[in-house]
Amino acid sequence: RTLSGTTAGRPTGAETNERGCYTARMKLTIETEQESDGRWIAEVMELSGVLLYGATREEAIHAVQVLSLRVSADRIEHGDYVEPRILDSVFVAA
Repeated sequence: RTLSGTTAGRPTGAETNERGCYTARMKLTIETEQESDGRWIAEVMELSGVLLYGATREEAIHAVQVLSLRVSADRIEHGDYVEPRILDSVFVAA
C-alpha cells in the first residue's frame, strides 16, 4: 500500500511491505549537458562532487551512476555522513 504525505518520518510515496516495514524510493537526479567540445557531462545533484564526462550522453550517465554507488559505499565504509534519504532508497531494515 502507498502512504501519502509525511507521517512519522516516512517520506511521501513510501510503501509498506507484508511485514509492515516501509520502503522509500528516492531517485537521484542526474543532470546532463553537452560541452562545446562535444563531450557530455553528467552530475548527480544529491551527491556533491559526483560528476563525470563521457563521449556520449548515455556513456556519461552510466559512468556517473557507477560512481555514485562507489562514492556512497566508500562514505559508508569510512563512517562518513551519507544522507539518510539516500540510504533509505537502497536499504530496508526488516
